[in-house]
Amino acid sequence: MLFTRAVNNKHAAILCFDWSGIEVATASYLRQAYVPVFTFAGASPVITSGLNQSIQDDLEFALQAEGRPILVISPKDKRGAPEFIGPLDEAYVQALLALERRGEATATSLFEEYKNRSESSIGKTAWINRLNRLFEMGLVSRTKPGKEYRYARIQLS
Repeated sequence: MLFTRAVNNKHAAILCFDWSGIEVATASYLRQAYVPVFTFAGASPVITSGLNQSIQDDLEFALQAEGRPILVISPKDKRGAPEFIGPLDEAYVQALLALERRGEATATSLFEEYKNRSESSIGKTAWINRLNRLFEMGLVSRTKPGKEYRYARIQLS
């Protein structure tokens, strides 16, 4: 049975949907009934777990159609950093990888780290926009301990 639960996290309350034991869900059902949950959740992180390969394939198809990435945890890994499935522009993937390497960061710290790299000269405003958009998609968490937001990958540990 599909159920949800809140997971306490140092950065945000996380809503989890566990698909363990569910054997069939079509792409059409997922697109109409499940993918909209992520829109209604707003910036609250929503994690999907327990997907069998067939449902994950159909979910990826539905996410492509909607242009929406989501966070998933494999059935083998119930703790740690969820991975995303679905479409995500390379600039956002780069921002996620930067956060993964650092643990957490501000737009200024990422700008400072990347400003002298010839392969990717990214302005501070671009970092602000990318991190904010990842937060809006529910793919990262954020806190505001001072003047600037601090972003982090979603962790369950």
